[in-house]
Amino acid sequence: MNSAAMTRGNEVDEERAYYDLNKRVYPAFAPFYDLVALPVRRLRHQVVELVGAVDGKRVLDVATGTGSQALAFAARGAEVAAIDISEAMLRVARRKNHFATLTFRRADATKLPFDRGIRRLGHVLRGPRDARDRP
Repeated sequence: MNSAAMTRGNEVDEERAYYDLNKRVYPAFAPFYDLVALPVRRLRHQVVELVGAVDGKRVLDVATGTGSQALAFAARGAEVAAIDISEAMLRVARRKNHFATLTFRRADATKLPFDRGIRRLGHVLRGPRDARDRP
């Protein structure tokens, strides 16, 4: 087997392991996620401040989890599309949402379910778990 095929095989195995882990962990973790993230809660609003004026702008929050960052953007007037692969995390996010300009959707970040217009939207990464180097 050539090295390119081996690399693709390893990526497939890694992705499969990630999806399997996601299915096992997040349904149990989702109800407690906001408690674990409590120490960084104020940072959500600081991120919005760093981005600048968002009123009326469109924002995409990838790997939204329980939606805290998406909610912070919506509170400042942004139209927010927030996606996550975990339906359990999204259930928590939807319960917290009271903004008509914020929608939560289950989607895989590697296969964004939007047309080309989405490319102009903002994207916030909160840490290394939200981004992965790809060739």
